Formats: sequence, structure tokens, C-alpha cells
Amino acid sequence: MIASPVPDLADVFAARQRIAPYLRPTPLYRYPALDAMTGAQVWVKHENHQPVGAFKVRGGVNLVSQLTADERRRGVIAASTGNHGQSVAYAADLFGVRAVICTPAQANPVKVIGVQSEAAPAAHHSWQAGTLVEDTTSTFAEGLATRTAFELPQRIMRDLLDDFVLVSEDALMAATRLMIEKTRNLVEPAGAAALAAVLGAPGRFAGRKVAIICSGGNISPAQLAGLWPHEPA
Repeated sequence: MIASPVPDLADVFAARQRIAPYLRPTPLYRYPALDAMTGAQVWVKHENHQPVGAFKVRGGVNLVSQLTADERRRGVIAASTGNHGQSVAYAADLFGVRAVICTPAQANPVKVIGVQSEAAPAAHHSWQAGTLVEDTTSTFAEGLATRTAFELPQRIMRDLLDDFVLVSEDALMAATRLMIEKTRNLVEPAGAAALAAVLGAPGRFAGRKVAIICSGGNISPAQLAGLWPHEPA
């Protein structure tokens, strides 16, 4: 299995080289309407333009490309609410590896369809709260490759981030509406979190050049409709 030390800059460049043959660079656009609303020079990095609509496809391609021949033969398994599952399914299809993607029973249907629409190597399973171990016992027993990647990003963030900015659900929904209206891009709420942070602290960002990542655009029809509730007649 691949070791999981904290990556350094050389690891980042190595990952870029592994990903480059399969994923194009995503655009970085400036939107004057966002400038006017924030008082900053706002640039949006559009990871929602990735093949699965989210930045996590980078991780899937980077991971599966490094599997040994034996690991590729055995396949991979991922537990995900959607975007990570799509990432692994996409990469599994790319490299001809069998994948089992486990998603919650009530997961965003757009993301689930994204997993199911990948080619034959990917299979989809769902679980209710607390039943993931039971649902995946056979797949783990078959020896599918697994990772514990969540702990690693958490460690990196605790050690290296300068600050966390918390935003409310209302602010997140407002930022999602604004991103869709002003950039003409479909954005899922998590993809608008950075804009919500900038809007919530105008004094901190005013007059500065600010890059925000639109991490994904996999918003469900129900979520989209909920952003603009129908006004009573």
C-alpha cells in the first residue's frame, strides 16, 4: 500500500505530473460583479469544471495511478457522500480498475448518478446510518484497497492553516445564490463557502486581490429549487 506521510512541495509537483495527462487545468476567472459586492478583486478558480464537477477528481486520479499491479487487480473501495465517490469511480474507469462506491441512502442524487454513470468497473452500494461496516464486509474481505485519507488532511490543516473562517448556513445559501447569479455557473453550497467568508468579513478583504475556489458544482435539483423558494401569489 502507498504510505501516507504529510506531503511536501516535491510530492505536490509529482502529483501534478501524474494528473496532467488526464485532467486539464481549470480556469481562473475574475467577475466584476463580485468585485463590486465585496470591495475586493475577486478571482474564482473553477474546480466545478472538472470531469466529475468537483476538485476531488484530482485525488482519485492521483491515488489510482499509483496503485501496484496487485492492488489494481484487487480493486478499490470508497465510502463517500458523493464527490469523492465520483472521483474514485472516474479514476477506476480511467485505469481499468474495479471500484465499489458506498454512499449514504439519502445522498445527493446528482452525485450518486455521477458514480453510477461511470463505466463498468464501478459498482454502487448505499448504507443507512451505522450500517456501513455490515454493507461492506464482503468487499473488505475480498481485499479491496482502502485508505484513511481523512486523518491526513485534518493533520495538515491543523498544522499549516493560518485561520479557519466559520460561516452560517444562511450565509452559505446566500453565497451559493450569488455565485450562480454572478458567474453563471452551477455551484453546490460547499463550492460557495469561500465567497461566503469574503462577504462575511468585508473589512478583512477590501482592496485586496482574493482567489476563491469554487470546489464543486454538483447541486441537486431540490437544493437548487430551495435557493429560490416560490413567492406566494
